[in-house]
Amino acid sequence: MTPFILLHYLPLGAKTHAMITLNKLLSDYWSQIALIIGITTSGIGYILKVFLSWNLKRKEITFSKVREAKLVELKLFFESYIQLESHLRSLRLAVAQGHETSEKEIRQTLTDSWLKFNLHLTYLKIFLSSDEIEPFEKIQSELENINKKLDFFTIDKQHGTIDSDLIKELRVLGPEVFLKRLPELLNIIQKNLKKDLKID
Repeated sequence: MTPFILLHYLPLGAKTHAMITLNKLLSDYWSQIALIIGITTSGIGYILKVFLSWNLKRKEITFSKVREAKLVELKLFFESYIQLESHLRSLRLAVAQGHETSEKEIRQTLTDSWLKFNLHLTYLKIFLSSDEIEPFEKIQSELENINKKLDFFTIDKQHGTIDSDLIKELRVLGPEVFLKRLPELLNIIQKNLKKDLKID
């Protein structure tokens, strides 16, 4: 029980005497009491400040590590993209020129390129917002479409059939997809990345 609660149970004369004693103690030792209260309050304030500062620092470190991991995954993705896009360009050229040996060699390396590309894209998506993911998925779709068209052309060629619409589509792969649509998507990714990293 506190001294004030104990006073409630004392007789009236004892209460008066206790109040006088308490008032005297407070007036005689007020500076010491104030000092103790001040030190205690400052100590609690300091501990709270240290805790909040540490908690903020921990969040900053976590955010920094996440950003660092995102940049690593972006680098790996772009490496796999460049490799895959280069193989698809080479495959398009080999198919167009009828170089069956070159086409066969490129197709053997293409599976590995696709595996790396899809793997790095999957990891990268963990660090991306829904807005950031969209251009990456469009790039994936464009590359898949190129691969399918080249596959269909090779199958048609093996069966001695010619699809004139497919040939037209293959002709525009260079100027429309490789030189226009893919660079446009890469430009969007670059802008998003600069915005995320606060780079002008």
